[in-house]
Amino acid sequence: MYTNSQEGIHPLVAHCEKCNVKSVELFTVVFNIQEKMQKSEMELEKMKNETIAKFQKIETDYDAMRQDLRTLNKKLKVYKNV
Repeated sequence: MYTNSQEGIHPLVAHCEKCNVKSVELFTVVFNIQEKMQKSEMELEKMKNETIAKFQKIETDYDAMRQDLRTLNKKLKVYKNV
């Protein structure tokens, strides 16, 4: 039996009953894929943010160590000159 879009049925489901079942199955698969993609994109975004934060921490730690080394070098020069 065919449905009529003029009866208020969405035009995408204006097919025979067998096609409607297959369409629903296809829409379910597509919906599940979209959900998985969104979840993956959110996980990737989270990983990206975590990676950026880790690199910023490494950079901050590196700068602090460089400053500490400069200070130690200055102290060593003072001790050598004494």
